[in-house]
Order: sequence, then C-alpha cells, then structure tokens
Amino acid sequence: MLDIDKFLGLERVDEWTFSSSQLWGAPATANAFGGQLVALSLGAAFKTVPDNYIARSLHTQFMDCVDKTRMATFKVQDNAPGSRIVSRTVQCFQDERLAMQTVCSFIAQKAQDFQA
Repeated sequence: MLDIDKFLGLERVDEWTFSSSQLWGAPATANAFGGQLVALSLGAAFKTVPDNYIARSLHTQFMDCVDKTRMATFKVQDNAPGSRIVSRTVQCFQDERLAMQTVCSFIAQKAQDFQA
C-alpha cells in the first residue's frame, strides 16, 4: 500500500502546521506542480479532522509560484468546527510569502454509509 505522507513528503511541524521540501516540477522550470501543492494542502487539512471524515469540497487559489527547490509550509486554520461538517483553510507559504490558499470542507461518515 502507498504511504501518501511519505510519497508527498508531508511532515507535521506542530498541530496546525505542516511542511514539505519534496516538491516536484518540470525539469525546465523552478516551479512546483500545482496539483502536488493541492494534494499537500488537502493532506494537511485531513490531518486536522477526525478519521471518519471525508473531503466534501475543495477550492484553491494560486497567488504566486512555489519554487520546487525550497521548502513549502502549510498552515491550517479551523474555519467552522461542527459535528457533521467542518471547514479548513490551508495557506501555503514559501519564505513567509503566501503562494496559495485552499478551502476544504469535510463531512462525517457514519458506519452505515459504508455498508453495501
């Protein structure tokens, strides 16, 4: 089985902060792939919600490029704590510069939701 954290290089810094220096991009540019940054943001947000929650929606806005040769930091903010639906904002920084922001919502799954 694939260990997604190891694959993406996502590391916990503290309860609400994560980082990765394992960024990928095309050989001809210093820019990191946007899809990987979205995956890292979603992964960081997932680490702040209970295990029985699944992603419900996601919206990402890119403000600046991320250099694949330098570490990116992902700061998670709890927007709307709830019992069934929760929301997180993840901001990606590089050298204290905001490069992208992702808003994710998650919904709690009940055991019967998984029964066939």
